[in-house]
Amino acid sequence: MGKREPILDASELQWQRHGQHYSLWQAQHLKPVLHGLMFEQQVQQGLWLHATEVEFHQPLCSSGEIGPGLKIIVMLQGQVQAQFGETQLLLGGPRDNCVLLQQQDGDGSEMARTAFKRIVSQAGHQSQVVLTCGQSWLHSCGLDLAQHGPFARVPRTALSSRSLGASTTVLSAAKQLLNHQRYATPLGKLEQESHALALLVAALNIQPQPQSLKPRAQQRIAQLLNILHEDLANNWSLTQLAQQLGSNPTTLQQHFRQSTGYSIADYVRRQRLQRAHQQLSEGLSATEAALNAGYNSPANFATAFKRHFGISPRQVST
Repeated sequence: MGKREPILDASELQWQRHGQHYSLWQAQHLKPVLHGLMFEQQVQQGLWLHATEVEFHQPLCSSGEIGPGLKIIVMLQGQVQAQFGETQLLLGGPRDNCVLLQQQDGDGSEMARTAFKRIVSQAGHQSQVVLTCGQSWLHSCGLDLAQHGPFARVPRTALSSRSLGASTTVLSAAKQLLNHQRYATPLGKLEQESHALALLVAALNIQPQPQSLKPRAQQRIAQLLNILHEDLANNWSLTQLAQQLGSNPTTLQQHFRQSTGYSIADYVRRQRLQRAHQQLSEGLSATEAALNAGYNSPANFATAFKRHFGISPRQVST
């Protein structure tokens, strides 16, 4: 009970599309690995919007490359472990639900690219909006990120990143951009453009958080996340986890909160509830889902579930 399913490689699976709705399938399986809404649109020449609202039924790993320019990632729901070059990020915590990536063009060409990998480590719902500003679009707007915004006065590197807590304006604009159907008309396209530009301006105006953890501490937090997700049902003590990772409890808790925005106990509780939601949607009884989530009392489970999701377990099961 509680063992994590293997992480599938998206490159080995098959995509199916019906309009703006996509599903990803494993050979000879009756249920998709993921399904939901995905769309990509050019807002202006060199300014692209990509949005997803999908349900993951199994853990999934995908990879690709990013080119020169600015990428703004807003996680509205769900969490992703991501690696861009040598930079590791946890996208989706309250301190990290808005991430800015700046890929330099190096020798002045548009060919400089950085490999990335993203891992969704467990089933559940995910909503994400990504705004990509090409280098030429930034130049045409006169935007010099070395002088303005979160990257101002930061030493120039091939890839720079900033993890931020999204402002109310950023979250509001991102939610508006998910509603793609309203942008089918010429007037709707103007509205979409206004929301995209509002998101861009608001994201560039967010004050950066303190510098991220050192590489060794980041690696330790990544190891801790793997341990927790391998066996969510295990009631680890903070001391046990610290000993296993060669740290002390206070430092480990501080670094985990700095990285994710949650205490270790609160993070585990939230992940258990997410898994319970998935199990309920697949037909598991509320009693079994409660036990898997570490609740001996169905009433306490129902209270925690409704506080977290805004609906009762019964509403998911029906």
